[in-house]
Amino acid sequence: MRAMIEQIKKLLQDFVAPQLEAIRGDIKALTVEVAAVRSEVAALRQLTDTRIAALELLFNTKLTALEQKLDVETAAIKEIIKSRSDLTDQRITNVEDKLSQTNALIEAFRRELAAEIRRVEETLSADFVRMESGVDTRLAAIRGDVDTRLAAIKSDVDNRLTVMAEKLDFIRREVLAEIKVAKHQPA
Repeated sequence: MRAMIEQIKKLLQDFVAPQLEAIRGDIKALTVEVAAVRSEVAALRQLTDTRIAALELLFNTKLTALEQKLDVETAAIKEIIKSRSDLTDQRITNVEDKLSQTNALIEAFRRELAAEIRRVEETLSADFVRMESGVDTRLAAIRGDVDTRLAAIKSDVDNRLTVMAEKLDFIRREVLAEIKVAKHQPA
């Protein structure tokens, strides 16, 4: 009886232990694949953040330059008005005419600036939509690949467990049969 139990232990160690090690190896490989997917997602996120920061820097630089140009133009206009304030009514009329022209230039510049801002916003919006679509597509592909691999591994593990359960059931029946035979034999 003790020898039979030792045989069963040996059989379990010889058969079940390697199977469990194979399953552990599969789980470790899956863990490595998941880590790789996470690294790819982090890299995509970093790339997106870098591109957004570059676009923001470009937008802010252009906006600052335009604001400085507007400040310089406005300062020049104010200086002209201040230096001519003591002239006659005719000169005041001339200055008013020039102010009117300057206002038209400023309005044209403002419209140009607004158009440039709209263009930059549209460009940024299109780039963001394109990048978001690309990231979504890549994430969907990665998710599909991971789901497929997980399903395959699960199916393989289920099959192996089913085979192991059948073998263990067979061994259990053999052991029970041998125990019954051993009980009926005289000692």
